[in-house]
Amino acid sequence: MKRTCVLAIFFCMSLNTQAQTLEQEYKTCAIEYLHKENLKEALEYFNRVIQLNPKDTATYFDRGQIKFDLHDYIAAEKDFTKAIELDTTNVDHFFLRGLTHSKLKNYKDAISDLDKTLKMEPGNPDALFFRGIAKAELKDFANALADYNLAIQLKPYDGDYYLKRGEVKIKLNQKNSAQLDFEKCKELNK
Repeated sequence: MKRTCVLAIFFCMSLNTQAQTLEQEYKTCAIEYLHKENLKEALEYFNRVIQLNPKDTATYFDRGQIKFDLHDYIAAEKDFTKAIELDTTNVDHFFLRGLTHSKLKNYKDAISDLDKTLKMEPGNPDALFFRGIAKAELKDFANALADYNLAIQLKPYDGDYYLKRGEVKIKLNQKNSAQLDFEKCKELNK
């Protein structure tokens, strides 16, 4: 009886080691395909990793990024949500799900995720910028402007920030100030 238990334990450990090795091989293949910019093949290998290990947070996140790049925003949102369920401490999960919500025109959800991003990383200019875009889409121009102002303070060399701020200033009837932002955008994007 003891010998049977020992053999069973050894067999299970052997299977587990083989699964882990296969999982690592799949991850390696996925990354190689990513480097070759073959997103569909990379996606297939990430699918295989998740079949072997459905609790692999990083793989859900990576697969979500590929789906985002392939403009499959509904599927990307599901993967980012699963990554968040498995790990609520990674700021990137909330940031990219926020961007995904924006692509899906779920601006309130985008703002919520970007708020969480900013709670974890208060000095994140990109989170402020994209939250400003979501607020502007909801016609909350004053708060969008506040986000753009903070983003520009943190990252004054990004022309797109000035462009979006200028667009909001037009909506707020601040045409002269908007013109200065458009000129700054043009200067930075040369």
